[in-house]
Amino acid sequence: MVKEDEVNKKIRVEETVPTDYLPEDLIVDLLSRLPVKSLLRFRCVCKLWYALITDPAFVKMHLSRSLVSSSNLSIIFRSLGGPNLNFSEFRVSEFHSYSDDLDASLQQAVVELNHPFKPPRTCYVVGSCNGLLCVYLRNSEEEILMLWNPSTRRHQKLSLPSKEYPNLDYIVYGFGHDSTTDDYKIVRIVKCLGALDSVVNVFSHSTNTWRRIGHMPFCLNYPHFPMLLANSALHWFANREPKPNDISSFIVSFDLQDEEYRELPLPDFHFDFVKNYVGMKLGVLGGQLCVLCPYPGFLLDVWVMKDYGVRGSWEKQFSIQQPCGMRHNLYFLRPMCYSKNGEVIFQMDINTLVLYDPRTGRARNLRIHGVPDKFYTEFYVGSLVPLNGKDGTEQEKRKKIVPLIAEDGTEQAKRKKKNMKQRG
Repeated sequence: MVKEDEVNKKIRVEETVPTDYLPEDLIVDLLSRLPVKSLLRFRCVCKLWYALITDPAFVKMHLSRSLVSSSNLSIIFRSLGGPNLNFSEFRVSEFHSYSDDLDASLQQAVVELNHPFKPPRTCYVVGSCNGLLCVYLRNSEEEILMLWNPSTRRHQKLSLPSKEYPNLDYIVYGFGHDSTTDDYKIVRIVKCLGALDSVVNVFSHSTNTWRRIGHMPFCLNYPHFPMLLANSALHWFANREPKPNDISSFIVSFDLQDEEYRELPLPDFHFDFVKNYVGMKLGVLGGQLCVLCPYPGFLLDVWVMKDYGVRGSWEKQFSIQQPCGMRHNLYFLRPMCYSKNGEVIFQMDINTLVLYDPRTGRARNLRIHGVPDKFYTEFYVGSLVPLNGKDGTEQEKRKKIVPLIAEDGTEQAKRKKKNMKQRG
């Protein structure tokens, strides 16, 4: 009995250690700087830390700090398989993650992730926002959308609105966050052959419902690419119809806050043919909207909109000219993000990542051990944003959880639970 009392006393002492020597404000500040992987482990330290780390205010604080400091970033590799290897549809077999804050000088191996997307399914990532990935999945029996947090291994299956449309031309999705209402939204655009307008539906995560909004009076130029998220708006190239002579592309945005369409000006390229060139691409670098403009003769300009929505704020960030270490056509370049040392990470094709240094104009392959043979990439920020399903299974309804109990059901957690019952 004495020995059991000593064990219980030791447990109580261990539970109070984190708060005995440090002020709570300092603990909060320190914890908010840590990666998600560490925070998930630290939930089991004591009741106070569990309550703190799962508190919505702390979740927002941790996410905000990561976004401002560009920390806790990872690249996720989606394996491509099957006969169809284009960029809009493929079958997923493995998900891998590469981290270390995207410091390209540290060539650590990828980590295979447990994920809820079990093959055989057609799969592609609609978008990434605040650590959540919106994933479209389809097999012969059903098609679904799913939100997934790779850091916490949580997911949520979403419903889809009816899509019984005659003469379907295309369906395209976009995903983002409305900061004014703290709501995650999914936009679906459906275009039928011969129709001048598109049908638009918006999904609200807070209400778990779809609703139809006004038609979009534009035609997407590249409907096989998901819409790009920047400045709380979704973007894509479009053109007007039915004016046959007006084929110049422009940028259309859909503001997730007021749900209005707006036209954004293109950069002043100084070349008329550029505005009609099919090789032009949209991207996001450092959280800012950018346009990639490839020219004949192996030259590519990267323009960034410094002041969102202002025509004069387009700035040519850098130009890439071959030969610079890139052996492939510059048309296939897709910007991902900046590394810690200021290099830009591009995906070149389905099996190559490239690091480009705008200061020297040189490029080199980014070699990461363990990546799939063929892949497509997204980058995301590690976050604690909660979802209601656990990877591999749907979350079961549970009674109130004792914070000391670990989710993995470790023996140590079970012993602590037993000791708590004995003390009661």
